Amino acid sequence: MRQKTIVIIDEGTAGHKYAFAKLFSKHLLKLGHKVVLILPSKTQNIHEELTQEIGELTDFLFAYNLGVQTMKHQVHKRLNNVLNALSNWLNAKRIIKKVEGEHGHLVDLVFFSWLDSYVANYLPKEFIQYFFPYKWSGLYFHPWYLFQTDYSNVSLSSKDNVLFAKNCIGAGVHDHILATKLSNRIKKPVLYFPEIADASPPLKDYDLSNTLSNKSKGRPIVGLIGLSRRKGLLHLIDVIHVDAKKECFYFLAGGISSVEYSSSENEKIQSLLDNLPENVMYYPSSIPEGREINSVIASFDVLFLVYDNFKSSSNFLTKAAIFRKLVVGIDSYWIGDNIKKYKLGLTTDGSNPSETLSMIKDLSRNPESLKANWEAFLEVNGEQQLEFAFRTLLKPLKSNN
Repeated sequence: MRQKTIVIIDEGTAGHKYAFAKLFSKHLLKLGHKVVLILPSKTQNIHEELTQEIGELTDFLFAYNLGVQTMKHQVHKRLNNVLNALSNWLNAKRIIKKVEGEHGHLVDLVFFSWLDSYVANYLPKEFIQYFFPYKWSGLYFHPWYLFQTDYSNVSLSSKDNVLFAKNCIGAGVHDHILATKLSNRIKKPVLYFPEIADASPPLKDYDLSNTLSNKSKGRPIVGLIGLSRRKGLLHLIDVIHVDAKKECFYFLAGGISSVEYSSSENEKIQSLLDNLPENVMYYPSSIPEGREINSVIASFDVLFLVYDNFKSSSNFLTKAAIFRKLVVGIDSYWIGDNIKKYKLGLTTDGSNPSETLSMIKDLSRNPESLKANWEAFLEVNGEQQLEFAFRTLLKPLKSNN
């Protein structure tokens, strides 16, 4: 019986996407499959890094560049999403057909690392069944409609209509509750995919980490990586302002998209950046995934996860657990549920900066008081769970001799 050939495809490598593509490839290879990895870039990096980890198994890893991406459509608010999703499907088909024709791969399954780019309201499942001839699955990050009281109605206007396509074998999500809800809805397997994270050893003598440690002058370091609106930047700025005695040191990293904020909010952010207190360090660039970002996180005392009404999971909670760092986080949804369940830190609704500051101080002064259950959390969100999820998800594939 020949190996199954699994295509992993993603349209980006920014943020955690690179780590996910690498880990997905690694564990599918360990399960004995042939992996065709299609990304916009960095494919050779993954091949080289995995060869160091799993040796000759990477003889069965074939990495290709995704090629020219289709332009994002800006036609009509309601039509843009469906046209963009449709373009993504057609582009995926194009590159897979090209890889099959030029390199002789016979594809058994296509796995979309970021399935969200391929679902949209008013995207007919019949179209996908007809034009995309492969069995497929993927990791669905934001099926937020499942939080609604009534999510049972299914129609062409449903965002997940394509999941009812016959060639969809199931999906993965990052939430146990939503996995059950989505499986009941589409009548197919929906697996809990662990919120895995790159656990590479921190880079020693990393300049950014050294600078951070020196500037903190021994004060507890509170870190926020990624400054999009959902990350809670505005609340952290309020926390910085109420820390009048400058008892903590705050590290902010990442670019800031002004379009996400109102005029007054942009003024608030710019005011901080133009007049940085001596207990705040701003790093305007992204930090490379892997040993570099892990070095920075290892320097923190508290990781800031007070996200703004964010309903999904966070890879940074797993990073915190790997490096035994406590967090102050939002008190709801996946982040809040897991912090409370495994005692990984303290939670707040993000409305009272003085309360948040008090929590930060408590965590930094008495880190042992919570008795955090790092191991139990990582058992659920570790790489062994990822291997189990893939093994279970792939069971419906018929054996090919």
